[in-house]
Amino acid sequence: MHSIPFFFPGFTVTEVVATEEKLTICATSQKEQAHCPACQQISHRIHSYYQRCPRDLPISGQTVRLRLRVRRFRCQNTACRKQTFVEPLPNLVGHTSRRTFRLTLLWTVFALQSGGEPGARLLKAVGTSVSPDTLLRLAKTSPIVESSVPEILGVDDFAFRRGMKYGTLLIDWERHQVVDLLVDRTAETLASWLRAHPGVKWISRDRSREYARGAHLGAPEAQQVMDRWHVIKNWREALERVVSRLYSELEQRLQKPSTPFKKRKKPRTIHEQATSDAARGQRLARYEEVLSYSQQGLSITQIARQAHLTRTTVYKYLDAESFPERHPRSPSPGTGKLIAPYTAYLRERCAQGCQNAQQLYREIHEQGFSGNPRTVLRWLQAQGLFPRRYELRQCARGLGKASRARNLSPHNRIGWRNTSCTRFPGGGSWRTSGRPPIGSPTFLSLCQRPGACRKP
Repeated sequence: MHSIPFFFPGFTVTEVVATEEKLTICATSQKEQAHCPACQQISHRIHSYYQRCPRDLPISGQTVRLRLRVRRFRCQNTACRKQTFVEPLPNLVGHTSRRTFRLTLLWTVFALQSGGEPGARLLKAVGTSVSPDTLLRLAKTSPIVESSVPEILGVDDFAFRRGMKYGTLLIDWERHQVVDLLVDRTAETLASWLRAHPGVKWISRDRSREYARGAHLGAPEAQQVMDRWHVIKNWREALERVVSRLYSELEQRLQKPSTPFKKRKKPRTIHEQATSDAARGQRLARYEEVLSYSQQGLSITQIARQAHLTRTTVYKYLDAESFPERHPRSPSPGTGKLIAPYTAYLRERCAQGCQNAQQLYREIHEQGFSGNPRTVLRWLQAQGLFPRRYELRQCARGLGKASRARNLSPHNRIGWRNTSCTRFPGGGSWRTSGRPPIGSPTFLSLCQRPGACRKP
């Protein structure tokens, strides 16, 4: 006798075969009689035996296959149209099913909660494999549970096919569950659903006029409100329209930055500038094209199709008083958030003459800074207090020439200094073997020396 955590009603387990891939459980039926499905007469006479091999719930991540030895009975009613019949297993597996009822229930739960493809992947990790199509069939054939009418109803639209066909999503905000899906987003469809389901007290919706009219027609006594997400979304869109319309004027009134250090920006190459000008020219051409279509009286959707733009971009161009320039990107937004609380202290220390990134990092790290020294170094570079990478390369070329100039005569050394650097870097004990590597402490200390390899 084998002990297993499952109960097989009417069967006795005879053998359990375990392999690396699956677990096979062999069981024999213990029933001595069965009812004929045609005449309902009890039969004790056994005709033959046969095996059924349905799949069952997985155990410890292994697939389980049952090997059931069941009986075929002979009907003793001479007037019955069935001479033999199969032993029914109503509590374990269906008449022609190849899986147990409890495995079908597990698949149905995953199908309803996760869908086809995600549910198949999750079940494979559990230990049972099933196709996504099977899960979708189970979800479609599962009985629909009638839910009560929600008192707080959420109404929003969704896309069957974006830009082509939209529907309406109804949500119960108290249970956070989907109530129903409507075929379109018209006021008549929503009003008819509300009339068929009376009892809604609150309706949360967006700014759609169709939803407002449908809610008023279908449930005039219900209070219409707007949820927090739509409030923030509407506020952001309104602010974007105002800023986009007044961006050129705001840019002219922009005051100088309050930082006492002048920020240095890496100059663009000729190729980068040409690429930027070409991209701006294309945007300007599209902007003028949108204006021309608008003057011709075309709708927003027609303009978007003709200009191959989204309707959001068309609205943005039409709301702007002039051509909306691209907003300049702020460098390293994540780094700025980390170091922002310590910028006042860093400016004070830099004004006192300390421009060493490691020293400044140690000081603000004691105050609770969670970044790394490179963050402080980038901040110094953004303030123009430390050379950037391309400037370090230029400085490295000058230091390499300085190391080779140690063996020159005083007259030739003066000539080299006048053509390469305005000042020889410190007169230290440089060897002729070459320059120090970029980023090394020796190299950075030389770059921080006053007058070391600076352009005249």
